[in-house]
Amino acid sequence: MLASSPSYKPDIFTQRVTPQVWQKLQEGDQPFLNRALQGYPPGSTFKVVTAAAGMQSGHFSPQSKIATSAFISLGGIQFWEHSKHGYGVIGFRDALAKSSNTFFYRIGLTVGPEAIAQWGKALGAGTSGILGLDGGTRGFIPTPEEKEEIFDEPWYTGDTVSMSIGQGLVQMTPLELAVMVATIGNGGKRVQPHLFTSETNAAALQPKETGIDPAAIEAIRQGLIGAVEMGTAQRLNDGSIPPTAGKTGTAENPGPKPHALFVGYGPVDDPEIAIAVVVENAGYGGVAALPVAHEIYKVYFGQQATGSNPGN
Repeated sequence: MLASSPSYKPDIFTQRVTPQVWQKLQEGDQPFLNRALQGYPPGSTFKVVTAAAGMQSGHFSPQSKIATSAFISLGGIQFWEHSKHGYGVIGFRDALAKSSNTFFYRIGLTVGPEAIAQWGKALGAGTSGILGLDGGTRGFIPTPEEKEEIFDEPWYTGDTVSMSIGQGLVQMTPLELAVMVATIGNGGKRVQPHLFTSETNAAALQPKETGIDPAAIEAIRQGLIGAVEMGTAQRLNDGSIPPTAGKTGTAENPGPKPHALFVGYGPVDDPEIAIAVVVENAGYGGVAALPVAHEIYKVYFGQQATGSNPGN
């Protein structure tokens, strides 16, 4: 299911649309814009990609531990952690659960932007449109070469740092974020979004192997489970729904407040549903996006329990 708000009533087009009505639809919050297919900075939800790139690069294993700190300094610029003193020496599970910045800064600086872009695309960024539906945009994870070609600017080390936590030039659509987290829930198989249930069994639409090592997928899964059990997504761990896994995100943007994001899937032992939520200019992901995901889960699992069709 794709949902975008604010929306409009399609029945206005069953009769002549006056210039006044048309103008109103173009103003304000742009209801014609399908936000599910528009690019946003993914913020900390993108740490899933950086984690995959780190382990696939060979520089890190699923058991690797990295020292975190209050900040790292590059060229006199400080890139900050969430915690005043860092989180100590931690592994992938705690880094994802607590959403450590300095952990992923150090991974990004070690593996480089090309590796992050490679595995971001493998997980769906820039590649996950809907078969049979035109319109919208695709995500974008630039390499240094692409940045120089498109923006006529060199790549800076700070670009790599920002990229590693889903900021800077990185863009992903909510649909791509859902594909990304579904790929983790699927054990490394990327789905192809499509419109019709009759297409589900088509050969071209079967989930595709990403090539991510199963041990790396499991490490990321444990991090997303940890985020719900004891990290930034604990609100989902209130007993109202089956155990799920997920990741919050808060993405800086030119607006008055950051965008709030959440990605997740559930149940953890046999995933059925993947969710991506973006709330524009709403602040922290755990405050604004997580409650939306919680309500979606409640409806889905409630309908499953009663045997009704979640698609209705």
